[in-house]
Amino acid sequence: MNKLIIILSGLIFTSIIFYPNLTNSNGNGSPGGKTGSIGDNGVSCTACHYAGNGNGANITTNIPASGYIPGQTYTVTASIQQNNISKFGFELTAEDENGQKKGMFTITNTVETKLTNNGSAVTHKGTGTSGQSIKTWTFDWTAPGFATSTGYVKFWGSFLAANGDFTNSGDIYHFDTTSYVEEQTNSIFEVNNEISINGNKIYFNKNISKILIYDISGKLIKHKNNFNNNFIDLSEFNSAFYIVKALDINENYTTKKIFLQ
Repeated sequence: MNKLIIILSGLIFTSIIFYPNLTNSNGNGSPGGKTGSIGDNGVSCTACHYAGNGNGANITTNIPASGYIPGQTYTVTASIQQNNISKFGFELTAEDENGQKKGMFTITNTVETKLTNNGSAVTHKGTGTSGQSIKTWTFDWTAPGFATSTGYVKFWGSFLAANGDFTNSGDIYHFDTTSYVEEQTNSIFEVNNEISINGNKIYFNKNISKILIYDISGKLIKHKNNFNNNFIDLSEFNSAFYIVKALDINENYTTKKIFLQ
């Protein structure tokens, strides 16, 4: 009898160890690195979920068609739709064309979303999975600053429409991407209206209506409207790199990176 008990115990232990992992669902969010992106080595939610494929995912932002401005913050909306489903999940990241993570995500709805993958991606919380055939999450993304911008950013998102049985089987995988370029300087204004620097004064060879000064991270630190002179004095600034953006009355503009001694 004791021998039989030992054999049965061994069989039960072995079955637990080698039985397919059907209960490792991530109801409280992705562990990170599951967006299917280049930087995540193409790994997606399907690495853990035995899923079919759907096409109801969508990533949108309020980045204008002209492109993002380095250092500026934008709203990202991630959504998934599938009929007769009430439980959803996702992970989203942003990368350059080489798979390097770009920009900074900020959580604006702490009830439903959180950061993952060392802060380089956003995922759902357990309290942010419910929806009636559709689910939407929103959060902020700050574009990389002038010093770190590469001109191109792609958002990658993996989404799941889950059947709610608390296993990894039967869930449907959805996927979407969207990409943006950095806003480009008006080429005519760039050629005909160079910015020059002499000491702490920045000179312009055309009448300028507005001046914007950014630090190297892209943070706006000085804003001057109704600009009537052909120069601006930046003596109050510390010795460092800055970005000067000058606009004329038609909103044509040029930018220049400068260094103040």
